[in-house]
Amino acid sequence: MTRLEHSRPGPHPLGFRGLEFGADHAIVGRHDRWLDEVVPVLTEYSHGSPQPIIQAIEQAREKKLGDDLDQFLATRFGKRMVEPIKAIHLVEEGRPIETMFDVTVAATAHARSIPNTDKRLEIEREAGHLLQAA
Repeated sequence: MTRLEHSRPGPHPLGFRGLEFGADHAIVGRHDRWLDEVVPVLTEYSHGSPQPIIQAIEQAREKKLGDDLDQFLATRFGKRMVEPIKAIHLVEEGRPIETMFDVTVAATAHARSIPNTDKRLEIEREAGHLLQAA
């Protein structure tokens, strides 16, 4: 018999129905620790100002890129990503990439087409770094 079969009846500690967990099960109590960690972070976030994000976007929109866009993109995303990023921006925005914000928008748009989560997050993370660097 499994631990679940020996457990006391009751709902799953994270709200899933139909599962039972005993006192000796490893997940018991984890939800309390998770809440203890996440609630202060979410509270701080909810009371924070959106101004730093707004300023970062405005600065990225104002920051024009140099003449060598291909090299800029290749350095940050790899040579294979240059054309797909430029193409998705041209399709979605109807104009070529001109600013740091355009690169961020194009990279995240291209990332949506990548099925591999790790690769997609890597691209989105780099785009976020560009936004912060602007």
